[in-house]
Amino acid sequence: MPPPNLVAVLQEIVKRGWGTATPRVLQEAKRALKLDTTSTEDKLELAQLIGLIELRGPETITIPRATYLAMQDGLESLQNKVASLLAEVGELREKLRVALGSPERRNNPRDS
Repeated sequence: MPPPNLVAVLQEIVKRGWGTATPRVLQEAKRALKLDTTSTEDKLELAQLIGLIELRGPETITIPRATYLAMQDGLESLQNKVASLLAEVGELREKLRVALGSPERRNNPRDS
């Protein structure tokens, strides 16, 4: 049977989405899977935990859904603001172009 703390550590990694301790802990868990003293149920539980951790990968983090939705709303709001500012810049550029006249008129003093 694998050390109880190993199973607890793996369960905690799965629960919290931690990837920092994954490589060393996974090696330990895989070593425990090879032990003949490990029961079939323990091996199955370890294999499932290892699979979950490997599936999620070390860069995965878990955030609450409400936080994710708030971040998504904030991003959408920011995108709308940027689009609005870009449109305003375009309008100001056009007004400036009209106010200054065409480039040909500015470069040719004989027309004035």
